[in-house]
Amino acid sequence: MNELARRYAQALYDLSPDEKVLDDTAQALISDAAVWESLCSPAVQSWEKEHILARLPVLDGHSLLLRFYCLLAEKGRMTLLPDILEAFHDRALAQRGAARCRLTCARMPGKGEQEKLRQALCRLHHKQDVVFDVCVDP
Repeated sequence: MNELARRYAQALYDLSPDEKVLDDTAQALISDAAVWESLCSPAVQSWEKEHILARLPVLDGHSLLLRFYCLLAEKGRMTLLPDILEAFHDRALAQRGAARCRLTCARMPGKGEQEKLRQALCRLHHKQDVVFDVCVDP
């Protein structure tokens, strides 16, 4: 994740820390292949991208996010959205006294193992909670 994505995420979090709405709208943009390709394409003019965004029903009533997505489109930075989402979630976790841990292991750890590791990491890093991103690499 790059510094620019972190700065966008921080600014967005300062304005509106609502994770659910951001997730819902961002996933709607990313999951629609035609919309996402249009928003990320340098061949599509920024005003055309703004028209696409303005017509999306998922953004109705979310003027702040609409303006945010239009800004990303205007600057040609829509491809940063997945990184911005990750940084936003990390910021929200930090605000709650939690942290993300990327765990790479040979097999999926059981619930008991994860809980023991979570408690140890919370004590070690003085956190309220730890959220695991588990990657199994045999």
